Amino acid sequence: MRSDTKLAHVFSLLFSPVGIAFLVILVFTLLTPRTSEYTAMPFSLILGILFFCFFPVGAILYSYRKGVVDLWVSDRATRTPFYIIAILSYLGGALLFYLLHYDMFFLLALAYASVTIVTLVANRITKVSTHMAGVAGPITALTFVFGWQTLPLFLLLPLVMWARLKLQAHSYVQLFAGMIIAILVTSLIYLSLYT
Repeated sequence: MRSDTKLAHVFSLLFSPVGIAFLVILVFTLLTPRTSEYTAMPFSLILGILFFCFFPVGAILYSYRKGVVDLWVSDRATRTPFYIIAILSYLGGALLFYLLHYDMFFLLALAYASVTIVTLVANRITKVSTHMAGVAGPITALTFVFGWQTLPLFLLLPLVMWARLKLQAHSYVQLFAGMIIAILVTSLIYLSLYT
């Protein structure tokens, strides 16, 4: 395997949707501007990992181990059940975070659910890049919460795009679709509800 292909695999793993979700949960847990939520840090971190990482990716890992799908669920026709599981996880998390008054996690879960719903619908037309959505959406959320200093994080998007193109996982249209869906839907959620 060529070194640039190996690097593309590394980038795909590092910037996978579940990896980025974990990092964003960590940032929101440790650096949230809402001090009332900071006091519940260990509990919110555990819940965040469960609803943003464990439940959405658990079914994929199980199916991968059974040989049903590859790790990235490359076949567009097999993605729908995994999208539905992720949507239910995000919505379940949003409800729990709302009831617990974890506003930062509530909005994030709502944004994740909304982006995944739109991606599920768009998946009927083309295989939207969940890698691009999984990076662009959370960075958009971080920008709304922490301000302009997080804008350089958007420079990760060309790296992810290069990696997914190098691995021939997506076309340009599919990559841009994931990015645009995530940025627009996340922005709509935060512009409507973040105060």
